[in-house]
Amino acid sequence: MGKHEVLTWAALWLALSAASTTWLSRSELDVLQHQFEADSRIAHRLLTQRAVQHDAILATLAAGAPGCAESVRQHIMQTFPHITAIECEKQEHIRSPETSIGHGRYWLTLDNGGTRWALQADIQKMIPQGEWPSTPIQAELHQGRDRVVLQEDAPAAGPWTFHFSKQLSSDSQPFTLTTSRHAGWSDLPWTSISACVLAITAALGAGIAWRLQAIGRRRAEHLLRLRKVERLNTLGELAAGMAHELNQPLTAILANAQAANRLLKTEPPDLARTRDAIAHTVVQSKRAAEVISRLRGAIGHTPGRIRPVSLNEAVANALHLLAPEIRSRHVALTQEASMAASVHADPVELDQILHNLLWNALQALEQVDADERRLHIRIAFDARHVTVRIADSGPGIAPSAFPQLFIPFFTTRENGLGLGLSLCETLAGGMGGTISAANRTPRGAEFLLSLPHP
Repeated sequence: MGKHEVLTWAALWLALSAASTTWLSRSELDVLQHQFEADSRIAHRLLTQRAVQHDAILATLAAGAPGCAESVRQHIMQTFPHITAIECEKQEHIRSPETSIGHGRYWLTLDNGGTRWALQADIQKMIPQGEWPSTPIQAELHQGRDRVVLQEDAPAAGPWTFHFSKQLSSDSQPFTLTTSRHAGWSDLPWTSISACVLAITAALGAGIAWRLQAIGRRRAEHLLRLRKVERLNTLGELAAGMAHELNQPLTAILANAQAANRLLKTEPPDLARTRDAIAHTVVQSKRAAEVISRLRGAIGHTPGRIRPVSLNEAVANALHLLAPEIRSRHVALTQEASMAASVHADPVELDQILHNLLWNALQALEQVDADERRLHIRIAFDARHVTVRIADSGPGIAPSAFPQLFIPFFTTRENGLGLGLSLCETLAGGMGGTISAANRTPRGAEFLLSLPHP
């Protein structure tokens, strides 16, 4: 899996985690806001009920007897603890009551003929502590610039604040209830968020595992297909080499047998049998040469389908197939390409050439220390050809090996067959290209594959 794909998976995980966190947080904040608004309406309804009760108490007192029994007052104040005083005065003795709520208490009055009834209410006791909603809210009662705090909420560390404001449904007590609540980071559903992020991580992990399996499976299939083609081409190269090696002695046998046949014609003893034996040798030699020729023709290399191929993609495919080997050998890989380039080639044969050259470079790099292993690939082109240069920092090629480097069965490795570079040269030549090798300074080797433009 390449760096770009890893970044894509990481970005997807980050986006999904952020989206799920935002959605869960927003949902929880909506729940908190709805609960806050419901509790604020409950507080508003309780305060409105108290205000209506005040009006009803004064109306009841004013409609009663002209006198004001002390027992009635005490009973009312015991029933409604927030009512701290009830007064009844004749009009000429009435003093101006304090109607402001700035001190936490206010007077409510009702005139009835020559009598004025007044009651004093303690605002902070209008809603008993046990009747307040369980949600911690900041509640205040406002009248103009005056305000009284009914319940105080300690601000939480967080950027969210809910607000509610509504006037009491009472003409005689036109106070405004305002409430607020602070929501902090601790109010977010971290358990649900963690579970959701873990689920996303597990799902993406399964997707990455499936992706890696698919990549590994395609790599294995491609390598298997490439090795099958390589074995067939190697077999053709092997047969061609064997035919070349055997055809020369067989030709010599044929020439010697024919010469012996001519010479033996001059000898007297048993000429008929000698001629038959020599003639038989000639026939067998011809048959052997014919069999070898047929074998070479049957399993020799058959040119593939030549068409325009992206050299950049071919190099990328070869590197993809060898990515595990490059990583396991700790090879520092660099690439250089001026622009996308196409060549006239057979895709499978081009893959085989690049695979062989890269594999040879990796094997050469095994002979140097891990921190010195460098592999550089450069793609360039001119008016007629596109070239790919594969350079390594290995020990290089022995000068004595250069003349035989592309000859079949020549190898510098202990268990090598000596057919890889020969096969690469044959395949490149079949596509109208060339392949060459050289040593680098101060150390290493490079192979140059040149193929024609489409």
